[in-house]
Amino acid sequence: MEQLDQAVFLALNFDGGSAIDHAMLAISGRLTWLPLYLLIIFLIWRRYGWRTTLFAVLLIAAAVGLADQICNLFKNGLQMLRPNHDSDVIPYMHFPLQNGVPFINKGLYGTISAHAATTTAIACLAASFIKRQWFIGVAVVWAILICYSRIYIGAHYPSQVIAGIILGVVIGLIGVQIARRCKLYKPLEE
Repeated sequence: MEQLDQAVFLALNFDGGSAIDHAMLAISGRLTWLPLYLLIIFLIWRRYGWRTTLFAVLLIAAAVGLADQICNLFKNGLQMLRPNHDSDVIPYMHFPLQNGVPFINKGLYGTISAHAATTTAIACLAASFIKRQWFIGVAVVWAILICYSRIYIGAHYPSQVIAGIILGVVIGLIGVQIARRCKLYKPLEE
């Protein structure tokens, strides 16, 4: 299984050139997506008002915190090397350049991708409140971009990203159930 994971990683971690390197590093950045987060808050507020928006933001923040902490537990407990710290993979992988220097994660370990888990949890919860097809498409593309960027920059193997997606979906669906029990959703207007 480990060899398959490494082979798929190496196929997805290619030299896309300077423009793709910059794009993938930006996509993996946390502040890059601030406008999307503000759009999510605005769209929820427009549909539900401030009270539900505040609850939705707190629910999303709790989901992000939970996903991040679970990922940290696995990372610290299992201590699996990130690809860009794995001597079996390093000679064959592409290191994107950041300010002319090869990018290497500071953290050695990356069992479950926290980026994948938190992004997927946010996407699930935000889509459940916004309830628009176009937004679901935006959320899916956003999550895919972030997940793929983690492989491209050498931070995670594909299995670690998939584990993060699964964790994020589970946490997101738990959040949706909490929102339903608290009767936060209202029917979609025609």
